[in-house]
Amino acid sequence: LLALIGAFLAGYAALAFTLFYGGLRFISRFPGLGGLLVERLLFLLFAFLFALLLISNLVIGYTNLFRNRETAFLLTLPVPCQTVFQWKLIESTLLASWAFVFLIAPLLAAYGLVNHVDWHFYPVVLGMIGLFVVLPGIAGSWLAIFVARYLDRKGLQILLMVGLTAAIGLLLFKFRPEPITDEVLETRVLAVIDRLLDNTRFAQFPLLPSYWLSASVQNWSEGAVPTALFFALILLSYVLFFGTLAATRLGGAFYEASSMVHSR
Repeated sequence: LLALIGAFLAGYAALAFTLFYGGLRFISRFPGLGGLLVERLLFLLFAFLFALLLISNLVIGYTNLFRNRETAFLLTLPVPCQTVFQWKLIESTLLASWAFVFLIAPLLAAYGLVNHVDWHFYPVVLGMIGLFVVLPGIAGSWLAIFVARYLDRKGLQILLMVGLTAAIGLLLFKFRPEPITDEVLETRVLAVIDRLLDNTRFAQFPLLPSYWLSASVQNWSEGAVPTALFFALILLSYVLFFGTLAATRLGGAFYEASSMVHSR
C-alpha cells in the first residue's frame, strides 16, 4: 500500500512537472507576449489558490476546533484554552496546506528551470510559501470561530444567501465574454491582449497576499533581489502581526464558541 501511494505521488510530481515545463516553454516562445502571459498566469494561480486555501482552512478549522472529540477532551483538562487553540491552529493549517505545497512544487520547479534561475531561488521560494500558507490558516480559524458563534442565527443565514447570490451575479456580469471587432483587431497586439486580460486585473490588487508572493517570486527569478525581499518582508510582517494576535487573543473567543456549539 505504501509503495502504491508513493508511486502515485512520484508519478503525479513527474507528470505535473513535465506538463508545466512544456506549457511554460510554449508560452514563453511568443515574442513580446510570453513574459506578460506567464506573469499574469502566476498572479491568477496564487490568487485562486489563496481563495481555495481559505475555504479549506475554514472547513478543516471548524471540524478540528468544534467537531473533534480530542478538542472537547482537551478543554476539560487543566490546560489554558489559548494553548489548546494554538496547537489546533497549527494542526489545522498543516492539514489544509500540505496539499497546496505538494501541488505547487512542480510548477515552481518548472518555472525556475525555464527562467534559468540560481540555486538559491528554490529554498527562498519554499520559505515564502511557508509564510504564505499561514495567513489563510489564521483567517480560516477566525472565520471558523465566527461561523460557530453566529451561523445558527436566521438573520446571518439570510444575509449570507443574499450576499452569495449577489456575488455570483456580479461575477457573471464582470466576466462575461467581450466580442472583438475587426476595428479593434487592427490596433496594436499588446492593446488587444491587455483588453482581453482586463478581467484578470483583480489578481494584481496590491493588498492581496497572493500578489506579494507572486511579485516576490517573479522579481527573485529576474534577479531583482531587493524588490523581492521587499515583498517577502511585507508578507513576513503580516504573518507576525496576525499570528501574534491569533496566538494571544483568540483563545477566549474559541472557548466561548465551543461552549455555544456544544450547548446546541
